[in-house]
Amino acid sequence: MSGITHLDLASIIEVVGYPGISLMIFLESGVLFGFFLPGASLLFTAGILASIGIFSMWTLLPLLSLAGIAGDSVGYWTGIWLGDTLYKRPHSRFFRKTHLDEARMFFQRHGAKAIFLARFIPVVRTFTPMVAGAADMHYWTFLRWNVFGGILWVNLFVIAGYALGHTVPASEQYLAPISIGIIVITLIPVIVSLFRSKFTHIKPQALMLDLDETLAPNFQAPDDAMIERIEHMLSRIPVAIITGASYDRVYSHVAARIKPELRFNLYLFPTSSAEGYRFKDGAWHKEYAHEFSQEESEYVLRAIEQSAVDTGILNGYTPRGQQYFNRSTQIAYTFLGIDATQDDKYSWDQDGAKRRHFLEILAKKLPAYEVHIGGRTSIDITKKDITKAHGVGIFSQWTHIPPQAILYIGDALFPGGNDAVVIPTGVHTTHTSGPAETAYLLDTLHKSFQ
Repeated sequence: MSGITHLDLASIIEVVGYPGISLMIFLESGVLFGFFLPGASLLFTAGILASIGIFSMWTLLPLLSLAGIAGDSVGYWTGIWLGDTLYKRPHSRFFRKTHLDEARMFFQRHGAKAIFLARFIPVVRTFTPMVAGAADMHYWTFLRWNVFGGILWVNLFVIAGYALGHTVPASEQYLAPISIGIIVITLIPVIVSLFRSKFTHIKPQALMLDLDETLAPNFQAPDDAMIERIEHMLSRIPVAIITGASYDRVYSHVAARIKPELRFNLYLFPTSSAEGYRFKDGAWHKEYAHEFSQEESEYVLRAIEQSAVDTGILNGYTPRGQQYFNRSTQIAYTFLGIDATQDDKYSWDQDGAKRRHFLEILAKKLPAYEVHIGGRTSIDITKKDITKAHGVGIFSQWTHIPPQAILYIGDALFPGGNDAVVIPTGVHTTHTSGPAETAYLLDTLHKSFQ
C-alpha cells in the first residue's frame, strides 16, 4: 500500500533518515490521511539498510516503536474527539468510508485484541484506533494492546530485514521484489475479508432495513421509487422493516403501500423490535409485544426528566412540540420536540456527544432497561434485552434463515447507534448515509439476482 514507488524506497529512506522514517510510521499507524504510506515494507527495508551500516538497530527499534505507538494513540483520540461524525464524513481524497467500515467490522469481530492484530493489516491498521476511540474503549486497555502490538510489529519486521541483510549478500539490490512480496502477503487478510464480504453480500437469503434516515428522512414516508425497490426485493427474498418507529407509522409509510401479493414476504419489527408482525390470511397479525406497565412508564419518564436536569442537556434551548412518546412497548424521547426544525435537528448534536453523555447518566438510573440513541435527536427505551438484535433472532426463526445469511442495512451502525446492536448476531451489515445511498444499495442488490 503506498503512493511511494518501492523501487526508490531504499534511497528515500536513506535520504529522510531517522526523522523521516519515524514520521511515516507515525502517520501510517493512526493518522487519518496516512493509510497510503508504506508500513511493513518500510520497516523491513530499514532493517536491511541497518544490516549494511546505514542505520543503527539500537536507534531504529525504540524510535520506530515509539512512533507507531504514538500514531495509534493519535488515532484513538481522533475517534474520541470526532465520535460518530467519522461515520458520516463524506468521501474525500484522503478518506474513504469503506476503509472505516472495514476497520469497524474488524474491531467488532476481535474486540480489544483488534488493536494488536490490526498492526499487521494495511489500511485497517490506520483506522482501527479511530474506531476504538469512537467506541469509547477504555484508554488503558487500548494502550496495553497498542504498546504490545507496536513493539512487536516494529521489531518483527526490522529484525527480519536485518537478518535477511546479513544472510543474503547484496540483499539491498532486491528490495523492490521483497517490498512487493511483503505488501502482497500483508494484504492477504484484507483481500480475503473483502472477498468474503462481497461474496456474502451479493445474494443474501433475507434482508432487514431500518426506516428513518435509511429508507426516508426522519418521520417521513419513503418515496414511491423506494417502495418499488422494496417490492423488487420482496419478489426475491424475505424483507423485514426494523425500526424505532411505531407500528402505525410503519404500516402507513411502508406496509400498506406494498402490493398485497408481496406482503406475505414482509415482516414488521416496530419499536426497536419490541413488537413483531406477520401478514397472514389477508391481514397483519401481532405475534408478540413486550409492553410497559403504567408504573414502569412513569418510572422511566421520571428518570428521563431527572437526567435532563442533571446533564443540562437542553440548557439554552426551548423544545418545540411533544417530547415524550409512550408506545406501550417502547418509550421514545426527543430532546428538541417533534416540531423542531430540520436545521436544529442537524446542528444540535452532530457528533452525538450530548446524547452519549445523557445515555451514560440515564442508563445508571435504568439498569433494568435498554437505552439507545434513536433518531438524530432522540433516544429509545425498551425492556431489558429487547433491542434490534432481538428482532434479528425472531426474523431468523420465522424465516428459518440463519443470521449469517441475512443482510442488514442501517444508518446507525456506528458504535452507540441503535443499529450497531445487531452486529454481534452475525448478520452482514452495510452502513448507509441516507435514502439516496440506500437506493443505490438496493438497485445493486436487485441486479445481483438477475
